[in-house]
Amino acid sequence: MSELATRRFAEALLAAQPGVELLELSASDSVLRSLPRGTDPIVLAQALGEARGIPAVFVGELKVSGVKPRARVAVDDLRLRATVSAELGVRLLSTRAGGTLWRSSSSASGTVGRVALAGGLPSVSIRDTEDAYADIVGTLVEQVSTDFRPTWVKQ
Repeated sequence: MSELATRRFAEALLAAQPGVELLELSASDSVLRSLPRGTDPIVLAQALGEARGIPAVFVGELKVSGVKPRARVAVDDLRLRATVSAELGVRLLSTRAGGTLWRSSSSASGTVGRVALAGGLPSVSIRDTEDAYADIVGTLVEQVSTDFRPTWVKQ
């Protein structure tokens, strides 16, 4: 899921800022492999800056929930639904001092299934969990990348 978020964030950034060069590193990059998993983002940014000669690094964190059930019961009415949620936080860190140059975060949720019984009539709706997560990631990336898109203000 984090690879999908990374790819979509890069696509959004490049689409919003034509001409900007973005160095995309894979998990097999030698600098990334040399650092232990869970390395502090500032240490990561400084190591990449030193090794690659780049001034800034985007780092992000994606937190995804499991499926959460919700229910509502009333006279002649039963509604069950299952939701998933996620949070995305992205920072642009200076590779020199490690300071934060920019930051944005967002959260979103989606429904993966519903079951209802109203007035004696059943209703069932089920969605693939991976599709729901992919839609949520798209929403998160759109929200956190807003600052990079040109906007107009009527005055």
